[in-house]
Amino acid sequence: MAPPTPRSAAARAIGQAAREVLELGEVAAARRLAAEALALSEQEPNLHSVMAGVLEAEGRHAEALPHWRRALALAEASPGHRFNLALALLRAGAVAEGLALAESRYDKDLWRSLAARGSLDGLRHRIPRPGEPLEGRRILVFTEQGLGDCLWAARWLPALARRGAVLSLAAPGALRPLLEPLAPFATVLEPPDAAARINLAALAHRFDAVLPLMSLPWLLGVSAPEAAGLPWLHPDPAEIAAHRARFQAAHPGRRIVGLVWQANPESGSGAERSVPLAELAPLADIPGVGLVALQGGAAAGAPGFAGLVPGLPAGEGPLPEFAAALAATDLLVSVDTMAMHLAGSMGHPALILVAPSAPGFVLGPEAERCGWYPSLRLLRRPAGEDWAPTIRRLATRLEDGKAF
Repeated sequence: MAPPTPRSAAARAIGQAAREVLELGEVAAARRLAAEALALSEQEPNLHSVMAGVLEAEGRHAEALPHWRRALALAEASPGHRFNLALALLRAGAVAEGLALAESRYDKDLWRSLAARGSLDGLRHRIPRPGEPLEGRRILVFTEQGLGDCLWAARWLPALARRGAVLSLAAPGALRPLLEPLAPFATVLEPPDAAARINLAALAHRFDAVLPLMSLPWLLGVSAPEAAGLPWLHPDPAEIAAHRARFQAAHPGRRIVGLVWQANPESGSGAERSVPLAELAPLADIPGVGLVALQGGAAAGAPGFAGLVPGLPAGEGPLPEFAAALAATDLLVSVDTMAMHLAGSMGHPALILVAPSAPGFVLGPEAERCGWYPSLRLLRRPAGEDWAPTIRRLATRLEDGKAF
């Protein structure tokens, strides 16, 4: 590789400054720096990536897409640029192209899965590809990424079984009760604890193929946002009734609205996607509405406000119990997090509060409806605003009784 010229070195330095300024939330300043860097050098892939990130922070996703494309064109071997473009394409609705590019995620250092690090490397040739016959093949499907990602992809497990594959599942204990009923699995593997991982290489002799869960729609040829396979999650009716009785005792005669306000704090976009709990307090004053807290994780113990009652005595609880509590509400109001996927997987009505710079790929950049989850409606916070105006719009919808 040729050494950088003074011009390209200056462009890289300015681009790095743009990235750091963007992380501080100074979007306008970051855009000026990114534009200055690109004016010095159009041939630096990372500069296009920085500009794309700036444009997305401004909610200008359509303008960001060409920069994601250019970054990959300049660095075709980069799994990071390939995956960034994949997410942008999926958000834009270019599903077939996005899913194909998303297969690059295995090469990313930050790829998370139930497979032990490195144990997939020698088995890439055993990941089935679209169009390959599946009849009779012994396939080990294993979970990856976050809980919400797994819930989104789970809908295609029955379709894979219908192709005649002999399926086995590797899933953590939290997900196993939800996923196991979806298909006639020959084997279900579960690590002994939350930190353990499955050594795929040691299991290779037992299976003809291995398949990360989120590769299912790519393998099956999904080409557009679809609601096929929904609803697939059906909580225990007795548990739903028990939670419903408890909620109605706390809020007699009111519509029960569940609240989830914080996304995973370990996610890079978790803070941007989250809503400060105090900003939701005005919802407690809406006549005929009773609020229950369905927040899990560390935020479950945050101080609430008058009128907000606990949804579960011990926070989030096991996923089947959490799903039953969610199903016992009339409506979920949530940020983009696992609870949203649970509601969509059950066909339960939900209003999702969407940040402009960090919409998950299932939410897209503009529409009020979600093609992947028809039971969701999306309330988008405009770029440049805080959450308060969006919460006022939410309150108006709840007051009018026209959340949908």
